Amino acid sequence: MEYCPFTACIDPEKRDQKLKSLRIDKQLKKEKKLARRRQRVLLLGTAESGKSTFLKQMRIIHGEQFKEDEMLLFKLTIYQNIVKGMLLIMRQAKMLVDNQNQWTWEKKQVEDFVEQQLRSLDSLNSKFYALIMPLKKQTQIESSKTIEAQDPELNETTVSNKEKLFLPLVSHFKSLWSEKVAKFVFRNRHIYEIDDSVQYYMDNIDRIGTPGYRPNIPDIVHSRRKTIGILEHELLVSQIPFVFIDVGGQRTERDNWLKCFAGITAILFLASSSEFDQRLGENPKKNKMRESLEIFQTIVNNKILINVAIILFLNKEDVLKKKVGAGANINSEFPQFKGDPNSPEQVLQFELSLFDEMRRDRSKPLFHHFTTAVNTDNIRVVFNAVKDTILQDNLNALMLH
Repeated sequence: MEYCPFTACIDPEKRDQKLKSLRIDKQLKKEKKLARRRQRVLLLGTAESGKSTFLKQMRIIHGEQFKEDEMLLFKLTIYQNIVKGMLLIMRQAKMLVDNQNQWTWEKKQVEDFVEQQLRSLDSLNSKFYALIMPLKKQTQIESSKTIEAQDPELNETTVSNKEKLFLPLVSHFKSLWSEKVAKFVFRNRHIYEIDDSVQYYMDNIDRIGTPGYRPNIPDIVHSRRKTIGILEHELLVSQIPFVFIDVGGQRTERDNWLKCFAGITAILFLASSSEFDQRLGENPKKNKMRESLEIFQTIVNNKILINVAIILFLNKEDVLKKKVGAGANINSEFPQFKGDPNSPEQVLQFELSLFDEMRRDRSKPLFHHFTTAVNTDNIRVVFNAVKDTILQDNLNALMLH
């Protein structure tokens, strides 16, 4: 029994109560001290800017293992990403048949191929949707420790059943992916809202399409699921607790952003640098980068956030380089660009200037980084710099003993 000289003469029951009270007080002081040191980092940006990918990277970099239920969900999500990508490619192939002037090979070849794929699609439709539809019911929910699934049916048996549906489709996907029309559609994916991760998964389809497949870290990082609601995750970074708050970037989710401003230490605003010529899914007339610029303007000039460190991540630098290298021209959407449209570096600097112009307060520089969220080494280096910026801005709160 723990001994306390001040309670030695008290009867045992009162002494135990006193000791219990002292232990509780000690724990409360410890938690209060920890709370003052806790850094609350809010991840903001439009949908598909890379917020959830960044959070996954934080967990990987700081050595946190994914739980088994998360691994099951990742596996189903990867299946869904592949199925959805292939479905979009086939649908676009059908729509492109009537616009034959885009093709450099014989019209008959394109028509025959599309007819063949559509016949296959008709017979595979039930399997496609058996894979996709159940996943729509699974959404990320508010949690302080993990990404959870609302679907109570998520277990080994469910995943095994989905695997049996997915595996027979693999040869079909490989056949489709090898065709010129599929490559054409994917090269123009910014028009058709096809995710970049399709390329990665099709490059690894032989491994993914084997019985008993278990996602590795790159597979998990490339997986895509919409964030619904507010997701909090706490990690210990250099003995300092960091709480990362991920909120959905879709327009329907942005009402949740205001709920997260209280007690925020820093905001990491992610913008996809490769989306300069893409359109919003919610509003096809709206340019994605202009939408991101408008949101950033609202955040960076908000008086409520005047003491909050706001750091810009121009993300998907890898995708931008491929896109510019393939001939995409930023002048088509931003005619004020005067640099070399074939230079990714000049395009990035121009995009940075657009975000910088959104700020009214010119008394301090815009903290920014060019990032590739799917690259763990890149995010490790970037976050080390970001961590130093956040901690320096909150030095007084950390000078505790």
